[in-house]
Amino acid sequence: MASPDNGVPPVPAGTRAQPQPDGPTQPRADGESQPGTGGGPQPADPGLPTISQPKGGGAIRGLGEKFAANPVTGTGSFTVPLALSPGRSGFTPALELAYNSGEGNGPFGLGWAVSTPSITRRTDQGLPRYADAEESDVFLISGAEDLVPVLGDDGRPAADATTWPGWTVRRHRPRTEGLFARIERWTSDETGETHWRSISRDNVTTRYGVTAASRVEDGGRTFSWLICESWDSHGNAAVYEYAAEDAAGVDTTAGAERTRRRDAGRYLSKVKYGNRVSRLVQPDLAAMEWLFEVAFDYDEGRLLEQPPDPGTPAGAQLDRVLASYDPATAWAARPDPFSRYRAGFEVRTHRRCRRVLTFHRFAELGAEPCLVRSTDLGYDDFADSQCLFW
Repeated sequence: MASPDNGVPPVPAGTRAQPQPDGPTQPRADGESQPGTGGGPQPADPGLPTISQPKGGGAIRGLGEKFAANPVTGTGSFTVPLALSPGRSGFTPALELAYNSGEGNGPFGLGWAVSTPSITRRTDQGLPRYADAEESDVFLISGAEDLVPVLGDDGRPAADATTWPGWTVRRHRPRTEGLFARIERWTSDETGETHWRSISRDNVTTRYGVTAASRVEDGGRTFSWLICESWDSHGNAAVYEYAAEDAAGVDTTAGAERTRRRDAGRYLSKVKYGNRVSRLVQPDLAAMEWLFEVAFDYDEGRLLEQPPDPGTPAGAQLDRVLASYDPATAWAARPDPFSRYRAGFEVRTHRRCRRVLTFHRFAELGAEPCLVRSTDLGYDDFADSQCLFW
């Protein structure tokens, strides 16, 4: 039988015609039944929309910043990784600027700090007593987890004075195990000085407070041991250097500065990694040559602005700077110095970091360190700020 003129195919006898849509057939979503099947519509997955940052093309990229909120305390945190060159086998110092709305002032501004590992005495339940022979204080690793001493068969803290001649080694572990690391406190039998050593589950060894510059202390009372060197089982290593607080640029005759103590503060000054020779061949890190070095500039003139190039048109001028790996001038004093007393003694802060510089040391780049990256920090100083009381 011929088709009618409207183009609709004929319906065989004994069947029932279905109404045709006016327009083209639309695709159905997953889980939605076709009309006329008798199953009824099936609800789709009501997923919440996700918000993502726009992504730029080419070389445009973000800093890798991350924001988080603590639902218990209500504080907010924000981290910005520092611009570092990747090391061999992924052995790169994990340096980042971390902000916490519940923290106080510091060398990087209000609430900001550079996250470097350290071991510190706990102070939230009272001032330290510094009676280490009696285990009077609780130690914190990286400011997060309590360390408890490993006990011997007699129920007392175990001490090993025979394995390493001249040293007494006491083992510690986190109160809640999660690091799975071997943590040891080393005490010299001759001088009584103490430093720490940890070996992670990835076989990365880290030492804290080996040098006097990497310890926050007052006489024989050591409050904090800062990371000073680290290495892995493949021969990669990294060292951390610190600068001690002093009276440079400080008006010591001012009334607020006459009785201050300024010898306890420590500032992260340099980080060196990418050793040219494997540590398995040359264990002495003090004599090691490094390919990557990070310098922290505390208003020391490490980056000096240069005059415009006279041979370049005004519209094509670029900012010209001269980078210096070593300090060019004495560091300047910040306008808002402050002190902390949680250690039981004064820890004065007169400095403020201006930038973090990354240098390369390759023969192809010349004899001097070559600046490749810089993270600059800016501050708002409120000269008219005041405190009013009613």
